[in-house]
Amino acid sequence: MKRSNMILATALVAGGLGLVGALGAARAQTPANATEIIDARKAGFKHVGDLFDAMKKGIDSGADVAPFAAGAKDIADWGKKIPTMFPPGTETGDGTHAQPAIWTDRATFDQNAENLATNAAKLADVAATGDKAAFAAQWKTTGGTCGSCHANQKFRTRL
Repeated sequence: MKRSNMILATALVAGGLGLVGALGAARAQTPANATEIIDARKAGFKHVGDLFDAMKKGIDSGADVAPFAAGAKDIADWGKKIPTMFPPGTETGDGTHAQPAIWTDRATFDQNAENLATNAAKLADVAATGDKAAFAAQWKTTGGTCGSCHANQKFRTRL
């Protein structure tokens, strides 16, 4: 991995661990308004996207995948938090792209979040082995779970 890519990956992983901790603390304190919750979930999803992008760059460059284990664990932790980030009252406002189906088909939405957590945990396990081919395959599978919420724009408007 190029030094700049390794630095980016390390920074994203380190920053992400702090973000997930902050999001968990924010949720535990019950934000005062819907805007805070929406902002926190947007930041969480952006971070996950940044991690996936860094992993893709690593895959494409043939980099050592072991350093991505922490980022994959971060994504798994986020998958577990997703259902808590969509309480009633956060359906609209602050530029959210959440669709009504999150609240009307909650069982499917929550299952998709659980699938993300499960697949990202597998991604972390595979990353730790250093197997680049297996990591690339599991990265694709994990990314597919993200796509399940975007399919047909059921749970989120595609930007």
